[in-house]
Amino acid sequence: EGRGLSPFSSPGSWERSRSWDCERDMKRDLRKEYRQRLKLAVMQADVALQEHITKTVADLRQRQQGELERLQETSSKRLLCISSELDIMRSQVLQARRDA
Repeated sequence: EGRGLSPFSSPGSWERSRSWDCERDMKRDLRKEYRQRLKLAVMQADVALQEHITKTVADLRQRQQGELERLQETSSKRLLCISSELDIMRSQVLQARRDA
C-alpha cells in the first residue's frame, strides 16, 4: 500500500511497468549508442587532424627546402660575381704596379 508498484496492485500496472522498463532500456541503449558514435567521431576527427598536421609540416618543410635551395643558388651567384670583381681588381692592381 503506497509502497511502489507491485505487478498485482492494479489492473494494467504490470503492462505499464513493462512499458516503463522497455522505455528506460531504449533510452539507455540510445545513450550508449550516442556515446559510441561520439567516441568514433572524436577518433575520426583526431585522425583527420593528425593527417592535416603531417601534411602541413611536410608542405612547410618542402617550401623551406625550396627557399633554402634558392638562397644557396643566389649566394653562389653572388659569390661568383664578387670573386670575378676581386679578380678584376687584383689584375688592375698588378697592372698598376707594373706600370709604376
